[in-house]
Amino acid sequence: MSVRLLLLLLGAVAGATAASTPPADTPLRIWIDDFFFSKGETQLLREAAAASGGAALVAGTTHNRVLQLKSYQRTGVADVLWTGPAGCYEAFRRQLNATHAVNCVPGTQAVTGKAALVSSLAAAYGPSAWGVVPRSFRLPAQYGEMAAHLKREQAAGRTSLWVLKEDVHRGKGVVVVTPAQLLTRALERAPGNSWDWRGLLSGGSWAGWQRLLQVRAARHGWRGAVAHVWGTWNGAMNQLWRSVRSSASWRPWRGPGAPTRHVLAQQFLGEQFLVGGRPFYIRVWAVVMGADPARAYLYDGGVVVFGQEQKQRQAGASNATGSAASAAPNAAAGDALIVNLWTQDRQAAAPWSLGQLEAHLAATTGSAAAAQRLRSRLHAAATAALAAAVPNARRAAAGLPGYQGGSFEVLGIDFLLDASLRPWLVEVNALPSMARKVVGSAGDGTNSSSSSSEAHSTGSESSTDGQQQPRQASNPFDAQKEGFITSLLQLLVARHRQQAAAEQQASALLQAASAAAAEEQGPPCTASAQLRQLLALPQEQAAAAQLGFIPLTSQLYDALACQAARPTGGSTDAAESSWCTLLADLQPPVLPGEQQCSAAAAGLGGGATATLARLRQWAGRLQLEAASLLPAVLHPQAWRQGQAGAALPPPMPMADSDRRMLAWLRRGWPPLVDVSALLAFCDA
Repeated sequence: MSVRLLLLLLGAVAGATAASTPPADTPLRIWIDDFFFSKGETQLLREAAAASGGAALVAGTTHNRVLQLKSYQRTGVADVLWTGPAGCYEAFRRQLNATHAVNCVPGTQAVTGKAALVSSLAAAYGPSAWGVVPRSFRLPAQYGEMAAHLKREQAAGRTSLWVLKEDVHRGKGVVVVTPAQLLTRALERAPGNSWDWRGLLSGGSWAGWQRLLQVRAARHGWRGAVAHVWGTWNGAMNQLWRSVRSSASWRPWRGPGAPTRHVLAQQFLGEQFLVGGRPFYIRVWAVVMGADPARAYLYDGGVVVFGQEQKQRQAGASNATGSAASAAPNAAAGDALIVNLWTQDRQAAAPWSLGQLEAHLAATTGSAAAAQRLRSRLHAAATAALAAAVPNARRAAAGLPGYQGGSFEVLGIDFLLDASLRPWLVEVNALPSMARKVVGSAGDGTNSSSSSSEAHSTGSESSTDGQQQPRQASNPFDAQKEGFITSLLQLLVARHRQQAAAEQQASALLQAASAAAAEEQGPPCTASAQLRQLLALPQEQAAAAQLGFIPLTSQLYDALACQAARPTGGSTDAAESSWCTLLADLQPPVLPGEQQCSAAAAGLGGGATATLARLRQWAGRLQLEAASLLPAVLHPQAWRQGQAGAALPPPMPMADSDRRMLAWLRRGWPPLVDVSALLAFCDA
C-alpha cells in the first residue's frame, strides 16, 4: 500500500509540474549576469537571440554585482540563467523547476582543473589514462612516484623533457624542464602574500587615502579619522604577518610551509606534428547536458591555433608550406614549441578551422583516412574526459536542491598532435572565451570547424574619434564561435519546446505505473526528473545532430562501463586497454619519450666509447639522485607529503541505472510509450 501511495504522489507532483510548464511556442527567455564576464563575452549570445526569429530573447541583464537582482533572483521571468560559477551555485541552492536551465553542471571541476583532470582520468581508467593524456604526476602528492619513474627511465636509457604547470590560465605558469630540473623545482613554494603598501591605501595611492580620511573626518568627526587610521594599521600588520608566514625564506625547515607553486608535472610532447614549421593545438567544444542520465554533445568543428615558427627542424622536414615532426632536444627548444594564444602573432599565422587541418592532412598523406582517424580519436579522448567527470558531477548534484538536471555547460577541450597524428588531451577549460577576436566581424555561422581558446575579450570597440569601427572580415575563430553559439541556442530552444510534451508524457506514465503497481507489477525504476529527461532524450539527440553536434551519450555509458571494469593490478606506467574498446585506439605502441633513446643506451658496446657512455649514464643517475634529495632540505614538508604517494581508488561499480541505460542504448533506444515499455527498460 505504501508503494502505491508513493507512486500516486509522484504522479500528482508530475501532473502539477506539467500544468505549470509553459506552452511549447513560448520564446526561450534568457537572463544574463553580465558582470560575471569580460567585455564582449556575451555579445554573440545576444546576437544569436536577436536573429532567432522570436524563438529566444534576452529577458534581462544584470550589470551590477551589488545593486541589481541577479538571474537566480529572476527565475519567474527567465528560463535560461546565463551566469558565472558563483551565480550557478546560488541558483542550485534554490528550488528551480524543470523548465529552468543554468549554464553550468555541478561537479565538472573534476576535469576543468589541471591536476583534477589527471586525477579524475587516472581514477577512472588507471594506467590507460596515459593514452589520453601524457604521463603526469600530481604535485606534491606524487613527487616520490615521479622521482622513481624518472630514475627508471634514466636507467633504461630513455630521456625526455617535462612540463611543470601552475594552477593558472591564459598561457601562464607553464615551463619546460629537464628531468633534473623537474626534481629540483617541482616542490617550489607558491608565492605568498607580498608586502604591498598600495593595496593598503584607498584608491591605491597616498592621495586616495588622504581624501578618504578627510571624508570620514567630515562625516564622523575625530572617531571616523581614528577608525580609518586604525583600520589601515591593522591591515598592514595582518599583511606583514601573512607575508612572513608564507615566505619561502622563512624557516623552511620548521615552518608549516606554503602550497607548492606547481600542481602538475607532465611529460612533454617533443615529437609534434608541424604545419609550415609551426606547432599548434586543436580546440573543440563540448556541451554537457546533464549527469543522470549523462548526456554530452561535441560540436562538429574545432579551431587550430599556431605557435611560432621553429628555427631548427628535424632532418627531412618539409618546406614552409608542408608538415614535419620536430624533436625538442633541450628545454629552450621545448619552450619554443609551447603554443600560447595570448602571445601568438595571428598576423604571421592565422588560425585554421579543423576542416582546414583535415584537408591539409588529406593532401599531405594522399588519403582521407588520416583525417577520419584523427576525428575518431578526438571524439574518443573527449568522451573519456567527460565520462571521468560523471561520478563527481552526480555527487555534487545530490546536495543541491535546485538542480533538476536541466542544466548545461560549455567546455573547451585542447589537444596537441604528435608526429604520428595521435591527439593528446592537455586541458579542459570551463567558461571558454566567447568574445570575438576581430572587432566588429561577422562570420557565416557555418558548422565547418572551430572554437576558441582562452582568448582576448575585445568585444565591440570604437575608434578614438567616437565613430564605430568598420566591420572586418571574420576568421575561423569568430566564424566558428558564431556558428557554435547559434547552434547551442537553437538546441536549448528545441529542448525548451519539448518540455511540455515530456512533462505530460511523464505524468501519464507515472499515473499508469501507479495503477500497475496496484496490480503488483512493481513500481518504475526511475524518478520523475530522470524519466522526463529520458523521454526527451531521443528528440534532443535528433535536434543536436541536425544542428551540427555529435551525440556522445552512448559513448559516455560505454566509458562508464570501462571505469567499472578497470583492472586493479599491473604497473602504474603500463598503458594497456584491451579491457576497454573506447580507449583501445588511443594507446600508443610505446610511451611518449621511449623512442628518444640516449647515447648511453644506443652506444653501449665495447672499447672507449662504451666506457664513456657508461660514465655518462652513471653521471646522469648521480645528478637525478642529488636533484631528488635537494627538496628534502629546502621544502621538507612538501617532500614528506610527496613520499606518501597517492594510491588509486578502487574501480567504481556501475550503478543499476547506468546498466539499464547502457542496455537501452544498445537495443536502439526503443520508445518508452507505455508502462510495459517502461517495465522492459527497468528489467534490462
